[in-house]
Amino acid sequence: MKRHRVVIGLGILTLGVGLWWSGSPRPQSGSDATESVGEMPAVVTAVNTPAAPEPDEPSAEPGPRPVTLRVPVDRTWNQPVPEPQFERFRRWTEAYRAASPAEKAALTAEGISLATARREELGVLIRTEPERALALTVPLAVRGELPESVVRLLEERLDGRGDLAVLATTPLPGREGEAEPMWRTAILGERSFRANVYGRRLAEPARFGVALHGIALDGQMAVDANPVRILEVVEAKAALSADPICGVSGGVAQEFGTAVAVDTGDESPKVVCGTGHAEWLNAAQITEESDAGSTEVTAEGRIRRSSAYTEGNKKAVFIRVDFSDKAGSPFTDS
Repeated sequence: MKRHRVVIGLGILTLGVGLWWSGSPRPQSGSDATESVGEMPAVVTAVNTPAAPEPDEPSAEPGPRPVTLRVPVDRTWNQPVPEPQFERFRRWTEAYRAASPAEKAALTAEGISLATARREELGVLIRTEPERALALTVPLAVRGELPESVVRLLEERLDGRGDLAVLATTPLPGREGEAEPMWRTAILGERSFRANVYGRRLAEPARFGVALHGIALDGQMAVDANPVRILEVVEAKAALSADPICGVSGGVAQEFGTAVAVDTGDESPKVVCGTGHAEWLNAAQITEESDAGSTEVTAEGRIRRSSAYTEGNKKAVFIRVDFSDKAGSPFTDS
């Protein structure tokens, strides 16, 4: 009887293992396995540079991050905006561009008036909402069709490498209202602007030799939070027509028909396979910026202040000096 119970028990155990094995998911092979892995989300911080995407995956992005590249303004210019002064000017540009030469001459005076009102509003936005000011920039293609009398009233577009300095003051007692406690300046070449920032740059210390993009008006600059800017169509045309190599993967950038040209602050634009590679390049430059000067990037991808030399244990040499007019050791061993 005991032997029968053992045999029955082993049979039930074998049956259970078989059922468990048949219900378990089996490893996939071939393209199915690759597709399954490709669907796994990647979590990457803004300063943790991911591995470069493969050239055959132009749309694969490193994952969500706090900083995202701005959409080029030529892609959104035709959409209405809630700000009245900007919307009136936008509609005027549409009418002017569609008008005949005779009609354009009659529309110019109205354009000057609308551009003047827009300039005043834009100056306020640059100082108070720099990110929104950047979104309302007039595209290059539109500027190129407007009369010079209107263009000179528009914002100046800036790109290049320069310094973003953070300055502060400690006012004298009783004169606290006479000095600004903290401000930033952007220096591009020989020119200096009062810098207005948003996003990650609000917590940034001074940076030197970094990529700066933005717009300026009357000495005030709205600074893009990103070191990489996707170029507008008219800017990218020459770079994309040269059959370039992707600046991230090393493959042919135009292979998938999704190539974009980007400004990284250098003289010549870079071309990458798609927006995913542009985001990767942006994250890489943020890491490079953060891992220099007064900050460093940890192995976990976090930004922290670099350790000053005055911190930690140090070795020192003490030299006992015995003066003729004051004999004896200057200090005791204790």
